[in-house]
Amino acid sequence: MKFVMPYNLDKAIHKILGIGFGAGILDLGNVILVILMNNQILCYGDTDSLAVYGVVVTITLLFQSLYSGVGQAIQPIVSANCGAGQDGRIRQVWKMSLSTVIAMGILFMAIGELLPVQIVCLFMNVTPEVLDIAPSIVRPYFLLILFLGITVLSTYHLQSTMHGKMSMTIAVLRSVVVSGLLLMGLPAIFDILGVWLVLPISELIVAIISLEYIYRWM
Repeated sequence: MKFVMPYNLDKAIHKILGIGFGAGILDLGNVILVILMNNQILCYGDTDSLAVYGVVVTITLLFQSLYSGVGQAIQPIVSANCGAGQDGRIRQVWKMSLSTVIAMGILFMAIGELLPVQIVCLFMNVTPEVLDIAPSIVRPYFLLILFLGITVLSTYHLQSTMHGKMSMTIAVLRSVVVSGLLLMGLPAIFDILGVWLVLPISELIVAIISLEYIYRWM
């Protein structure tokens, strides 16, 4: 085995960065979302709400890592079959991975919907005030878990099939554009409940856009 320099190094680097940029923005976007959410929670809620949000965002990052594991697992398979022109195999892997993240999403969402207080108690010493507001925060927020897997998987799938620009577009829509617009509008209408509904609605919108693009391409 030996290393071989690309024929056009600048073009190769540009291509590599373009394809991998989407996953990078997906992770960086978590930081942006946390900053935006913290500001809105302090505007419409209180420190107890912020404490519970710290719990749910930590769990969300854990679930996102599990979804990323599915996306990273399919990358070598999809990439190899994309290069070989095996579109049928790509569709088969997509269906299997999509079914996997949807099943995971249903399970993870059910945990939050059924055990909101128990989840919060695992991460912090709760006060009566926190116990009182925990279900009203955890239950609406955990709806995003169902759609998060689709968004994350779509980003990795599009990278693997050389759709780097669309992968980056999905990451930007999720991290800044859709969520940012909703954060400005929903809380003004629904008060603190609007803050908790922002990310579930944002994930749903971006997941629909992702699926629409992938199925059109397929």
